[in-house]
Amino acid sequence: MRSLRKLSLLLVVTGCLALPSAASALTPPPADLAEIVFSNAGRIVSIKADGSERNVLTRANTQLLSRNFLADIHLFGDSQPAISPDRQKLAFIRYLPRRYWQHVMIAGRDGSGATPVEGINGEIKSMDWMPDGRLLLTTWDYRYGQTRTTETYRLMAVDPATGKKQVFLSKKFFGNYVVDTLEAQEVSPDGRLLLYARDFGEGNDGEDRNQLRILNLENKTDRALVNGAKAGSFSPDGDRVAFTQMCADEGYSNCESADRENGVWTVKTDGSDREMIVSGDGEYASPDWGPGGGYIIFSSSRNFPAERQDSNEIYSVRSDGECLTWLTNGSPESIQPSWAPETEVRTDPGAECGDAGRKPLAEARPPKPKETDPRPRYWAGPKAAGQLLSKIEGYAQDQFGNQLYRYGDCPYFESSKCRRAITLELARACSPIGEVRLPPRGTSRSSTRRGVKVTTYRTARGKLAGTTLRTGLVRVGIGRSMLDVEELEGKAITLADHLALIDALRPVGKALDPGSALPPPALAKCRAGTRK
Repeated sequence: MRSLRKLSLLLVVTGCLALPSAASALTPPPADLAEIVFSNAGRIVSIKADGSERNVLTRANTQLLSRNFLADIHLFGDSQPAISPDRQKLAFIRYLPRRYWQHVMIAGRDGSGATPVEGINGEIKSMDWMPDGRLLLTTWDYRYGQTRTTETYRLMAVDPATGKKQVFLSKKFFGNYVVDTLEAQEVSPDGRLLLYARDFGEGNDGEDRNQLRILNLENKTDRALVNGAKAGSFSPDGDRVAFTQMCADEGYSNCESADRENGVWTVKTDGSDREMIVSGDGEYASPDWGPGGGYIIFSSSRNFPAERQDSNEIYSVRSDGECLTWLTNGSPESIQPSWAPETEVRTDPGAECGDAGRKPLAEARPPKPKETDPRPRYWAGPKAAGQLLSKIEGYAQDQFGNQLYRYGDCPYFESSKCRRAITLELARACSPIGEVRLPPRGTSRSSTRRGVKVTTYRTARGKLAGTTLRTGLVRVGIGRSMLDVEELEGKAITLADHLALIDALRPVGKALDPGSALPPPALAKCRAGTRK
């Protein structure tokens, strides 16, 4: 009898111990993380909702930073990525240098097998997928005349398989300086409403120049939704719109109002219940409301507002404004994010909000030398003086152009930690430093660094201006760019930052030898009217 009780007790205990594992077996595995695609230096890149599993989908071997100044005007390479509603295809716009013509490309979801969509004429201002599998495009056609110019904008749907078009809205603007613009944003999940942006240019008395508008595709009614906004996205249920707005640089009298603050907002599709989600200085663009409605992604230069063209990163934020997190941190900049269309996925950024412990990814490198470019070439690496290399350019495409390296991307989440941008200019020995500001009056002081003479210039008021040196046949300038006409934000650049760039100097293509001496200045034969 006692043995029977012991056996019964053993069975009960064993059963109790087994219960947790049985319950665990019934717990469903966590949902997969949603995918995000975005544009990065002319490439299409994908990441997960927490910023992990970064993959370059297109043009993986492209030169990341261009010497062509037109890169500031046009997005060369691949841009505006979007994954199709059937989850099988990736669409994007391709605009390659020397061809100067855009193509809408359709590829496999992994970026493979990209082919152009035929029959699309005019420059493409925007592109997205519609719920029915057609492409939503904005095309722009510009005609120059001796007496006046014309610009025609068309918002249309295009079947990528057949090329068949349906124009939703077409407007032609006349004038010698036409500035009115239209740009399609998105079609609502039920296919009834078209969200688009209109810029009224110099009209409308300078007030509320930018508008988000809604065109009902069934009854053709057209109404303003939000003033002062440029980009927007429908929530998954179609009840609200997330939008971004910029007011700080517009100079309008109503920029001081509470509902015109920079950042990300949401509003009902009838224009009511406007709510601020994220605010702060800098540029905000490309909002996209994710699957399930929980999170919104966007691009922003909020961590370094002074360099809004070169320091944009991808952020996510909960639709109630909580858990602002950046999903990228690096150079070149990341822009135009778009969610993949899966619904049974997680869109949260994981356990950590804010900077999420994300280390900077500095991919920018100098361009390959040309046969017609004999200058000795130096740079200071992908990261120097606490900044990431964000731009490389020159004013000439020949042997006489000075090479400019812009360290203007801050690797910190909080803008208070960011230093001001700094420019490294490299000229041939017989060419002057022309981009880095050197004061016409003031003081200079010379010292020795890495075995060469270094001269530091200050203004008449004692403010640090620039530092120069000669090494081999190269003249080096460090400081603020002549194009920095405004007082930049962030921590002031110090002489220690100038010296940090000098300590990081190395020939292009060679590793830095810390503490090594630079080559002494070499004899240069400079003749009047020539540069060698």
